[in-house]
Amino acid sequence: MTPRKDYRPLSRRARMLIATAAVVASCAILSAVVGLFDAAGSTPWFSADQANLVAHCEPVRAATQRHACLQAVARQAATTRVAAR
Repeated sequence: MTPRKDYRPLSRRARMLIATAAVVASCAILSAVVGLFDAAGSTPWFSADQANLVAHCEPVRAATQRHACLQAVARQAATTRVAAR
């Protein structure tokens, strides 16, 4: 395959500029993703009043028992919210 007659390869400066732009864009995207995950990790999953309800599930060590405890708290909180409306 022969190149077109109007084909001109990019200069070294243009290649470096494109590579630099790609690195900057990649870093910006990665930092945005890391920032989102960091913010989501510090988001409280329960409000302050619900956190008090969940506190009694903290000492439970078995995963299945802890899961059942948290489900019960979530059901109780949902029932409370519906009754409050």
